Amino acid sequence: MATLSDLNGRLNLRLRKSSAAIASTGRIDVLFHAAGVQFQQTSAVDTSDEEWARFIDTNLSGTFYACRSVMPEMRKQGSGAVILMASGRAVIGSANTTAYAASKGGVVSFAKSLAWEEGTFGISVNSINPGFTNSDGARDFQKNILGRKP
Repeated sequence: MATLSDLNGRLNLRLRKSSAAIASTGRIDVLFHAAGVQFQQTSAVDTSDEEWARFIDTNLSGTFYACRSVMPEMRKQGSGAVILMASGRAVIGSANTTAYAASKGGVVSFAKSLAWEEGTFGISVNSINPGFTNSDGARDFQKNILGRKP
């Protein structure tokens, strides 16, 4: 089992194997990576460098670091499953979500490429692209950006 810490620090993701889980199972069978930054509400032109970096670092770079941290153990085992949370915005986009959509689109492309690399080691890699969920962030997005009631 793996735990995430310091996800919000720029390029500061640290994935640690839980000593108790490794001691009891001796394996890392699944990585489900769902950490991320919620929707933005600014156009590309109005997106600050800091906001852009926050989305890319958390949603895309964080995904890379988490996967890179578990791959050696999964390769050694000859098996494993990686499930990465992307977004419907990754494939359909929308106004005022360019940094979010770009970061999640990167997750989709990363998953496809990583699947090609790691499949020969018995590791499956997939991304999930959910649509709207019943969350505060999704309701705010629908209300403020799309101009409709959630």
